[in-house]
Amino acid sequence: YKQPASSIKGGVKEDSRFKGGARLIGRAKKAGCTMLSGATVWRAQMLDGKIELAVLHEGRVFYLEPEQLVVAPGAYDEPLPVPGWTLPGVYTVGGMQNLLRSYGVMPEGPVVVCGNGPLILQLASELVSAGVKVAAVVSASPVAVERIPDFFGIGANSPSLAVEGMQYITNLLAHRVPI
Repeated sequence: YKQPASSIKGGVKEDSRFKGGARLIGRAKKAGCTMLSGATVWRAQMLDGKIELAVLHEGRVFYLEPEQLVVAPGAYDEPLPVPGWTLPGVYTVGGMQNLLRSYGVMPEGPVVVCGNGPLILQLASELVSAGVKVAAVVSASPVAVERIPDFFGIGANSPSLAVEGMQYITNLLAHRVPI
């Protein structure tokens, strides 16, 4: 649900995840939630049955005593160390997607997207849509054009997810990206 930086011009369009995230953020704010993105909580304790947080946010230090607290630290990539993984220009899928979606940073290309799982198709599709030359998608898992019939099984459980996956593959094939 990561929202794009307001400074992006072009690059990745706001897809269903952006829009769904924006709706959820709007609902939470309408319900009275305060969101502090990028905050650092450097102390949390219970005092007299109340939560007290010491917070650093946008250069200010302050204390909060929330009635309720939702901690959403986000996700992170856990890269598999392979030969060459620390070389310049080598990114995790999540790292490259974050650079592209949040900051409009695009590699010069040509790019090879490799890994395991459907997120490599999503990233490769987003890269070609942003104008990056993707030379190939290399998957260690059975996510290949030959496996398109498997999407029908996915479709029974999550039709929107199956359609989204097919859109990524269709976009890659339209840009003549070998999978």
